[in-house]
Amino acid sequence: MSQDAQTDATIQLWWENISFPGKSHCSLREDGGLVLKTAGQAGERVLATLTPENAELVIHTLVEKFRELETRVLELAAEWTETDDKLKLASRVAGFSRLLGNTNAIGDFDRLSAQLGNWEKEIEELSGQHYHAKLALVEQAEALAGSDQWKETTQTLRSL
Repeated sequence: MSQDAQTDATIQLWWENISFPGKSHCSLREDGGLVLKTAGQAGERVLATLTPENAELVIHTLVEKFRELETRVLELAAEWTETDDKLKLASRVAGFSRLLGNTNAIGDFDRLSAQLGNWEKEIEELSGQHYHAKLALVEQAEALAGSDQWKETTQTLRSL
């Protein structure tokens, strides 16, 4: 058995016997490539190449990185709950969505992606409502623009 084949067999055996949070969201290729399995927008991606020398450290680091990301999303969730004007959080939600697609970590990205998706949907609905409200104001102002009753028109425009 060659050195590479023995290393691959060793890492596969290690993988079969190790347990850690988020393992169910990963798979290990024969060449030691650690793959994140996700149904989210990012799809599957290779996180690292494991060797017998680095496997435990890499797994620990990737699990911790997900915990940090999860904590940041929980902080955003608290801010979301406390904020009345959800549109103020639109850029942060969009930033977190991009971050999920680019972060190499081990965990349930689908759950976090679903939460962010719910917020994005609500922001989109609110944006549409605000757009239609502004459009109605513009239409009212345009209707008044042709009036020759300046004093009354001015008061009406101020009240809009």
